Amino acid sequence: MKKSSGRQKIEIKKLNVKSRRQVTFSKRRAGLFNKAAELSILSGAEIAILVFSSTGKIYTFGHPNVDMLIDRFLTSNFVPTKPAEAYLPLEELNRDLKDATAEFEIEKMRAERMRNTGGFWWDETEMECMGIEELKRFRSSLMELRGKVAEKVEELAAVNQEVLITSPSFHHHATTIEDLGSQSIQLPLPSSIFFISLTSAIFIPLQFFPMAKSPFLLLPAILLHFFLSADPISPNPLITPSHRAMVLPLYLSSSNSSKFISNPHRHLRQFPTSDNRSNARMRLYDDLLLNGYYTTRLWIGTPPQQFALIVDTGSTVTYVPCSTCEQCGRHQDPKFDPESSSTYKPIKCNIDCTCDSDGVQCVYERQYAEMSTSSGVLGEDVISFGNQSELIPQRAVFGCENMETGDLFSQRADGIMGLGTGDLSLVDQLVEKGAINDSFSLCYGGMDIGGGAMVLGGISPPSDMIFTYSDPVRSPYYNVDLKEIHVAGKKLPLSSSIFDGRYGTVLDSGTTYAYLPAEAFGAFKDAIMDELHSLKKIDGPDPNFKDICFSGAGSDAAELSNIFPTVDMVFENGQKLSLAPENYFFRHSKVHGAYCLGIFENGNDQTTLLGGIVVRNTLVMYDRAHSKIGFWKTNCSELWERLRTSDDNAHAPSISTKSHGSDMAPASAPIESPHYTIPGELQIGRITFEILLNKSYTDLEPHITELSDHIAQELNVSHSQVLLLNFTMRGNDSLIKLAIIPYGSSEIFSHATVNTIISKIVEHHMQLPPTFGSYQVVRWNVEPPMERSMWKRLYVLVGLAIIVIFILGLSALGAWFILRSRQQAINSYKPVNAAVPEQELQPL
Repeated sequence: MKKSSGRQKIEIKKLNVKSRRQVTFSKRRAGLFNKAAELSILSGAEIAILVFSSTGKIYTFGHPNVDMLIDRFLTSNFVPTKPAEAYLPLEELNRDLKDATAEFEIEKMRAERMRNTGGFWWDETEMECMGIEELKRFRSSLMELRGKVAEKVEELAAVNQEVLITSPSFHHHATTIEDLGSQSIQLPLPSSIFFISLTSAIFIPLQFFPMAKSPFLLLPAILLHFFLSADPISPNPLITPSHRAMVLPLYLSSSNSSKFISNPHRHLRQFPTSDNRSNARMRLYDDLLLNGYYTTRLWIGTPPQQFALIVDTGSTVTYVPCSTCEQCGRHQDPKFDPESSSTYKPIKCNIDCTCDSDGVQCVYERQYAEMSTSSGVLGEDVISFGNQSELIPQRAVFGCENMETGDLFSQRADGIMGLGTGDLSLVDQLVEKGAINDSFSLCYGGMDIGGGAMVLGGISPPSDMIFTYSDPVRSPYYNVDLKEIHVAGKKLPLSSSIFDGRYGTVLDSGTTYAYLPAEAFGAFKDAIMDELHSLKKIDGPDPNFKDICFSGAGSDAAELSNIFPTVDMVFENGQKLSLAPENYFFRHSKVHGAYCLGIFENGNDQTTLLGGIVVRNTLVMYDRAHSKIGFWKTNCSELWERLRTSDDNAHAPSISTKSHGSDMAPASAPIESPHYTIPGELQIGRITFEILLNKSYTDLEPHITELSDHIAQELNVSHSQVLLLNFTMRGNDSLIKLAIIPYGSSEIFSHATVNTIISKIVEHHMQLPPTFGSYQVVRWNVEPPMERSMWKRLYVLVGLAIIVIFILGLSALGAWFILRSRQQAINSYKPVNAAVPEQELQPL
């Protein structure tokens, strides 16, 4: 048997790595405050603690009040204002202890009786004697129990499948020297901690504590401390950080990256290989400049409830409107109903979250730059990522909104999908569980085509992707190391420090445009205008804003590179990200062929903010595990056909040849043109396709209209463009034939629209709700506009004939009335004695 070397002296010294020091500071601060709270309860000591972070922020703890204790310390008044007993009502505590002991004995006898009879506690509940409020609380308790049982079943199922997923109910504990045994470690000290003690009882033996004068008074305090410490509900692992081993990097550091550090935000369990982890491939919807954002679809709860969420790398929490919210706007989908989900569980109040006024549930609050706000409660439920995702549904914490203001109230999207860095970030939660690699990617559509793609998890980067270092400690956002900007190959006369002010250069997918510090914007604007002498400068579409716009550039986005200069962003490692005109210009909404500058001055803020316009038609990979961000210029509307998720880094992503009956991600295939490419000379007037759904005819028939609406939404077409041609039963499945026709009075599709629609159909990119099951494309076809045009012409001719007949009828009726009135005038009756004018006799 191996003998322990016993306790050894541990060397205490300062950590040299700044990022590790910052993480250690956050953990030690929470542990210090916990111990101070326990000491105050046990001894009645008056304590004030001030903690200074490396960035200058101050964190305080005080009992009974920080300001009062500091004033007493500065004035050398060490006499307590009240005896320690005043803070602890001992008689009341003794009485509560006695009542709790009696209740415990009753429950113990009841549990023994149920154990002997084989029943459960709810079997003995006398519901007939309950009032309405008691019944509601009883129902909530049963629902909470059901959620815990479902969670335990999922946990056991995951263990049986040998899936290494973090248990959802572990206890956080601070690592002590005793826990480390004989290991030789570096024990970092929290940075700049200033501790003030105003009661000598902290430093003297226990017998000198005011409460220790009588053992009968000390016993209730110890029991009270035990009850307060023993929380029957485990802290949520997504709120409470844990101490885990750092996972090994997923990819070797690219030669394009000049720096590498371990990301201090990640503390993961060790997994054998990164290849076993799935990723979630998801579609992006909407258009950046028309809507101001891009959205994706998430399903929350059991059964799943669908939501359209704005993809935002600047937000650290995901939230949707709650069914009880009376101050939420009207959005795209119904509000989330927690009571309708069997797997929903509220996050109980704990030391690591902000609690509501009742101290029962954790809450959140977010405020954005445009002064819109969101607040609500935190809950945990199962989140699904659509039928294109390899990633199975995962439990995650999200916000259930109780109030919205500003743009969040008026927007069409339901809520926000937070992809920032923080314990509540959806990415952090999935990484913490070991469900995905510590990486995600976004690809926004271009100027003429919206939508795009998103991947939660790691992908193999293309060989020509450029990388820049992203410092995870520099700011709470995703930074890039921007050093220079070139316009038409000429460097702007700026110091590199201009891009390092305040938060540095931040990449934010939730921001529409780009914003530069005043000095940088002035130089950039002048350089652009010097290159555009041939274009006419005009006013912007909104008179409230002084937009810089130019006309005469034409409407073909592909030709804009011949008119507008190329803009290069140069990073510290010398890599360049070249911006096409669509990355810094947007279309003028009122003048055809005119464009406006999409980069603005950031007021007095020295932060450089790069919004979504800068990365249109660019695959952006947020490789958080390696603290770098990659950029790869591509057509994001075709990314699904080109993206490959294998480990082969030798080539750029290839086209997928996925089997359409599966829910797995597309497999890789040789690079070639898609087999559905439409010849340029062919005009398309209608697109037809048949899909087979694994739902029975009787189950699907009542929801066929809803299915058509979802298909229209997935294909980004109007509901009136989707026609149901046939709906039949095939065995236990349902076969549906649909047609897509041009919008409004148009007779033909553009080829870009046809290729986009067919690619979404053929490549299995329609994300239908799980209630419709999976689908398989049986066949598809394109038809010329001849037949539809003939019918339209026939309709026009019939309409014209009806109009002509109607006009002729009205003319005839008018003529008849005129003739009749004249006849009445000639033969009108006159009295006998009426005067008659003389008339000249006419010859026969």
